[in-house]
Amino acid sequence: NDFFNPIYIKRAWCIFETYVCVSKGLPMTMIVPPGAQADFKQKLDDGVGLADVQKKFGAIDSKHANASKPEDAQLIQDVIEGSVGFEAVNQQVKVELFRCLTLEFQNYMMQGV
Repeated sequence: NDFFNPIYIKRAWCIFETYVCVSKGLPMTMIVPPGAQADFKQKLDDGVGLADVQKKFGAIDSKHANASKPEDAQLIQDVIEGSVGFEAVNQQVKVELFRCLTLEFQNYMMQGV
């Protein structure tokens, strides 16, 4: 998984778990594999990629997210649809993921300071 093809934002459980953390005020930490961190830093060093990352992470679609078990995806979709709705979940998850990405960018900027 990486910043430029994030599987996380296509997985129903990942989206739902992020939404639950945000809606309940629970702390959440995005764990980024070392290879993905290195790729992210390289793209920043090359001066490319931020718009792509923003576009990818902004494309969260809880209504069409997948799960390894289709019945899990349907259960999650039913819960979302019966509560705050897909757009509210998408928006809250986007905000949280952008917060996490901002921390990654901040760490990048603080290198060598």
